[in-house]
Amino acid sequence: MNGNQISRRITAEQFLRFNEQLLGLVRARVPLDHGLRQMADEMGRGRLQTFASAVADDLERGLQLSETLAKFQPQLSDYYVALVRAGEKGGSLAEVLHHIVTETRRQINHRRVVVTSLAYPAMVLVMAVVIFSLILVKIIPQFVDIYAQLGGDLPVPTQMVINASNALVNHLVPILVVAGVIIAGLIVTGTGRVARPFRDALLLNSPLIGTLVYNELAVSFSRCLGFLLTRGVAMTDALALTASVLRNVIARRFVEKVRESVSSGERFADALERHPFLPPSTCWMIRLAEDRGDLDRTLLDIADFYGVKNEQIRRTIGGMIEPLVILGLGLVIGSIIVSFYLPLFTIPKLIR
Repeated sequence: MNGNQISRRITAEQFLRFNEQLLGLVRARVPLDHGLRQMADEMGRGRLQTFASAVADDLERGLQLSETLAKFQPQLSDYYVALVRAGEKGGSLAEVLHHIVTETRRQINHRRVVVTSLAYPAMVLVMAVVIFSLILVKIIPQFVDIYAQLGGDLPVPTQMVINASNALVNHLVPILVVAGVIIAGLIVTGTGRVARPFRDALLLNSPLIGTLVYNELAVSFSRCLGFLLTRGVAMTDALALTASVLRNVIARRFVEKVRESVSSGERFADALERHPFLPPSTCWMIRLAEDRGDLDRTLLDIADFYGVKNEQIRRTIGGMIEPLVILGLGLVIGSIIVSFYLPLFTIPKLIR
């Protein structure tokens, strides 16, 4: 099994576990070839064990850690390999691995927050659709028969619900087929290269979640770039490596445009302002830091600022989503129930 086949199967959680254990070996000053071999032998059979064993094999043949990790590109990012290489050359591999572990853990937590924030409303929406469909298909036809025997004109809300019920019952199969095709199409196109920019732009501009995603991108951009600059990496190379880390296509294109401008001789702060993605206040702080000569530290401080801001937004979203979803579901179901109880107030008139 070659390196690409192995690394393609490693999840973010497994990547985090590998680097956590690798950091432990480095801090304990254990030879990495022996340590990784022991670590691989103690793991149960699986993808991570295969990956760790492959890395140990190359280390035992005399390769450096960065050289063996480079075999697993592009599945392992250029940023990751470059940091490990810089840590080996500068004798600060433990510090570099600690940074990688911290960033990976933060990104995994952020992804879980976003998925959870989206999954809860999605689950409630599915439940609402199921309940709504059952009411339309099973319950409403019984009321329709009763009201038909009484005669008279039904209230407008009640008649609208009856029309929806008849449409669903009479066209149930076509509706299910069309819904299945739409969902399948969204899944297929949403993961493709053509639709990914649209998906990423939609995610960035969505209410609440968009702010969370944007701040996370600002954290990743500032922290990755700042850490690379502290390791002595040139600005153009640091921007290229930072772009390889960002998963959002819109953000990656922004970094690539800034890199092109810097490569042509433009100041970093000027390039940021010419390709707007970060807010003006952040660009102003970066300009001052560039004039002072402490850009690397300022970028790390900016990352911390956006990290704290994102944590506050997470708490806000967590407190808002549940009551809003429950309120929306209650309004929909309640409206249907009320609309079908409205004719009950006219039954005495119909009987007389």
